[in-house]
Amino acid sequence: MTWVYRFPEWLFVGALVVAMSALTAAGLALYRRIVPQSEDVAHNDVAGPIISTVGTLLAVILSFVLVSVWQEYDQAAATVVQESSAMANLYHAALSFPEPTRSQLRSEVRSYVNTIIDSEWPAMRSGYVSAAATNQSLHILGTVTRYQPRTAAQEAMQQNAVGFIDTALDARRDRIFDNAEGIPLIFWFGILMLSLVTIGCSFIFRIRNQAMHAFMSVALAAVIAVTWALIAIFDYPFRGAEQIAPTPWLALQSAIQGTASPMPTVPVAPSAPPQRPKSN
Repeated sequence: MTWVYRFPEWLFVGALVVAMSALTAAGLALYRRIVPQSEDVAHNDVAGPIISTVGTLLAVILSFVLVSVWQEYDQAAATVVQESSAMANLYHAALSFPEPTRSQLRSEVRSYVNTIIDSEWPAMRSGYVSAAATNQSLHILGTVTRYQPRTAAQEAMQQNAVGFIDTALDARRDRIFDNAEGIPLIFWFGILMLSLVTIGCSFIFRIRNQAMHAFMSVALAAVIAVTWALIAIFDYPFRGAEQIAPTPWLALQSAIQGTASPMPTVPVAPSAPPQRPKSN
């Protein structure tokens, strides 16, 4: 269902609602022409429980899928925060390394953050990842692991930095997986068949007022179409116009750019010479 992200959301939702409503209205008109009303109304007592059972089953499935998709969307946003926070911790932890490792590590982190924002995030709209970001993350890991600690404190500092990198890389893999895996096609087919059966059953259970019957059937089809659209839009959290924004990364980039310049040197006033105690 990734093809839905090729169109604007308003166009996709509107087209789906109009198409399903039109097909439902045409199907109802055809059914009324084929089946006489005198024969149809007599079966309302039997059709009622059937429609109730099928409709309840469809409502439960659609609600479960929609809630699951939204939870995965929310979890993907939390993964972005975790990934950017780990990289921010690594950037600050680089201050504990001696030169030239300190400057090299902070420079690599700055480049990685820029690549994530400028290259990988736009690529994820189409389901791709940035090869440059992958290479830069490996360079960052290599810079930390090649450092040779001389004291126990430096060894602990290196282990903490490796932990930050591992957290960031694991979160990135989770983000890429969330953008590649969606609802299986067979599940969409099952939802489609169940929806068609539900709408078709609404033709059988009808009232004498034809306009009201058409309105009820078309409204049912529109509600199902909107639910379908919401599930499809949020199925892949990093695609389409509702793509999760790189807000944490932008905040990190802004903070890094603000601290990228060297710290100003604060002049220290010379201490006054000690005064001898006055003799009485």
